[in-house]
This record gives sequence, C-alpha cells and structure tokens, in this order.
Amino acid sequence: VGGRCCFLARSRREMETLRGFVLENEEPDLFLRTSLGMTSRLCELYPLLTTDLSYSLRRIVGVTVKVGSQSETLEYFVVQKCERSAPMMDQDLLKHCKTPAQRLEAPSYEPQPFGCSSTSTEVPDGIGTAP
Repeated sequence: VGGRCCFLARSRREMETLRGFVLENEEPDLFLRTSLGMTSRLCELYPLLTTDLSYSLRRIVGVTVKVGSQSETLEYFVVQKCERSAPMMDQDLLKHCKTPAQRLEAPSYEPQPFGCSSTSTEVPDGIGTAP
C-alpha cells in the first residue's frame, strides 16, 4: 500500500486497457459516496465496490501528449495503491447491480410519443385545422 506505478501507452489499445484497469480499481470519493449513498448505481459506476479487494487505485496524474510530426499520441498515468476506504456493497444491493452487458442492452419497451395514447390513432377535433 502506498506504492506508485507509472504506465506509458503508445497505442490506442494500450490506452483503453490502462484506462479500463484504473477505472475498475478506483473507488468513489467521499463526496460522491455521501451524495449517491451506497446504491446499485454507485456500484455500476465503481465496480471495485462489488469486490472484496483490500486495496484501490488512485490516479495521481493522467496526461496525453502529442509527439512529433506524425501526431503520435502518448499517454501516461501515475497511479497509487491505497487502502480501501469504502466497504464492499451489501449483498442485497449487489443483486440489483447490472453488469456492463446488461447496462448496454436495448430498451425492452417502445417509447410512445409525448401526448399520444398507446391505443388511439385518431386526431382530436380542432388539431390541424385552419381557424
């Protein structure tokens, strides 16, 4: 705990992998925990809360730099390993947490246009007529 690590990413794939790793092991700050409370939405935003790991990561620095005339992009992160301050989510709340695949599913209902009845197709009197 307390160790720091520096990552340097040259390709887009490396950048996405590093960002994903940091985001999966980051815990919410105190303000966010108190404003949202320990809800299923919080565990969807911070997957670390669903695990029993004894540590978390905190991003110290994250910088993107363009290098050279080829506009090559380098990105580096400095992260620190910290003790967890947020407890693991309650088992009852974990049942309501959606997985990333479930959060990206298409809606299972067809939204209706505002002001329209789902069964009525006729236009009310006076709409669409000249005065």
